[in-house]
This record gives sequence, C-alpha cells and structure tokens, in this order.
Amino acid sequence: MTQRVKTGRPVSRRGFALPLVVMLTVIAGILLAAMLERFGTQQTFAQRQLEQYRDHHIARGLQEAMQAWVNSVDTQTQSLKASLGERGKAFDLELDGQRVTVYLRDGQGTALAEFAGLSPEEMGTAAEVLDQLRQQDSREARQLIRREGPLAVSVRAADERVLTAVARACSSSARAPRVVAELMRVRDEEDFTIATMAEAFTRAGVEGEERVKLMQMLVTEPTLYRGVAEAPRAGGGVIRYTFNVLIPSGANRARMSGGVTRPMAVMDWQRDRSADE
Repeated sequence: MTQRVKTGRPVSRRGFALPLVVMLTVIAGILLAAMLERFGTQQTFAQRQLEQYRDHHIARGLQEAMQAWVNSVDTQTQSLKASLGERGKAFDLELDGQRVTVYLRDGQGTALAEFAGLSPEEMGTAAEVLDQLRQQDSREARQLIRREGPLAVSVRAADERVLTAVARACSSSARAPRVVAELMRVRDEEDFTIATMAEAFTRAGVEGEERVKLMQMLVTEPTLYRGVAEAPRAGGGVIRYTFNVLIPSGANRARMSGGVTRPMAVMDWQRDRSADE
C-alpha cells in the first residue's frame, strides 16, 4: 500500500500582520500625543511662571515709582488731578529698558460695599446707601459698588444714581432730589471745592445733622484712583495692567473709612487679557 505524503503551502500571516501594524501605529500616536501634551503643559507652566515674575516685578516697580511721584506732588496746595496730563497720564516708568506709561482716573465714584473697619454709625449709613441703590435699579446695582477704599463717594465721578442713593440715605426723601440737582449743576466747575459743595447744600435747604452726614459721605477730591499701566508689545499692540491705588492727600487725608489714615497702597493689580487679543 502506497503512503501519500501531504505537502501543504505555508499559511499566509498577512491577515494578522495588518491589525498588529495598525495597533502599533495607534499606540505610537497616543504616546506621541501624551509627550507633546506634557511638553506643552510644561511650556505653559513655565510661561505662566515667567509672566507672574514679570507682573510682580512691574508691580513692585510701579509701587515705588508711584510713591516717588506722589511725594513730588504738593497735594496741600493743589489737587492731584491738576498734576495729571492728557488722558490722566501720571508718569512714564523705565523697567529693564521697557517704557511703562501710567494713567490715573477718579476711582471713588461708586458706593462702598465692604464694611470692615467702619464705625456702627458709618455702617448704618453705608447699608442704607446700598439699599437705596437696589431700590433704584437692582439689576445694575452691582456695577455701582466697590470693595475697597474710603466710605465717602467722589461727587465728580459718581453716577447720578449713586448721588441719589447717598442723598436719600443722608437727608429727607423730599430734599434729596434738590441736593442731587445742585451737586450735578456745580460738580463740573473747575474750582469745585468743599466750600462749593457746602454752598450747594445751603441752596438745597440742607441743615443740621443731614448736612454733617452729607459732608462725611461726599468728597470733592478722591483718595482712591483707578489706574492703568501700559507697555508697548514687541511686534505691535500693548501689554496692559489695571489696578487701584489709594492716595490719601490734602484735606482728605484723615477722611478714610473708620477714621484710619492709610499710607499709599497699590491694590487689585492684574493683567488685562483683553489687550492681548
């Protein structure tokens, strides 16, 4: 009997090799993406660290330059506003070869919503002002308040709604409209002083305790300023920072909240990212 020898062809492995190649490609892609993401995260972290260092450096330099500028202004004989240039320009600052221009504007035209350090009487008045604001326009009341600075409101910078809230909190509801009208009439005068404001109260028929409260709650010269610091960006545009600065000066030096006189201080320093776009 003849025995048949089986001779088979080699079995093809192509059907198994293709999925293996695809799987290895996918894994390699995942690993590469993970490495790039990690590298990108490290770069982002390093960039943020660099920006924080730069922001801190500029803020420290600004604080010292601001103090030197304030010391150079004789606030006993002239208002700080009179020392500001066009668009409220205060001064230029050179930091590591980069020019930073600082602008200031009245930042005290809103109502104080932080009561820390206030006396019980001041706290009651401040709460009444906020209540009056909410009664006028509860939706926009948050845009008319601040968390820092003195209790008093700057007449020149105040929205009419803020002046109305203060007038209602400090005087009779019948007299409040006349008080606001008189203040609105005289506040844009070049020589708007405490004496001018007192005359406005007289014409409005405000006397006694009401007059005292209004004189405590309203000022003609702010101590809180809103600041902007701008530096040219390489390739065009600007790098912009915003901040608040407390500058007790002149007749307002002792009129801080709680009767406390504070030194000059730069607060709320932050990068304005909208300028980066």
